[in-house]
Amino acid sequence: MSFPPLFTPKTTWLPAGDSSASTNLSLRQAPAREYKVDLKEVAEYFPLQTTMTGMMETIGNLFGLVFTELQFKEGARAKMVWREDVQVFSA
Repeated sequence: MSFPPLFTPKTTWLPAGDSSASTNLSLRQAPAREYKVDLKEVAEYFPLQTTMTGMMETIGNLFGLVFTELQFKEGARAKMVWREDVQVFSA
């Protein structure tokens, strides 16, 4: 049994500093389209908060870090994030 390679020569990487939402979306979905993966269906198995907590615990255990969500003073949040639902952590 053989599996397709995870990254192919066709894989396009996002240039550093590019914050274009449409570019991010199209580059992220390129491998999914190539292998006919439904990202919404896969996302059902990885709830955001559970996944973030698990990733931070794993990284914390590997590197001895403790992640803390930052709390902002009134009005300061808008200067730090581009959307209200963005979470900011410190390690």
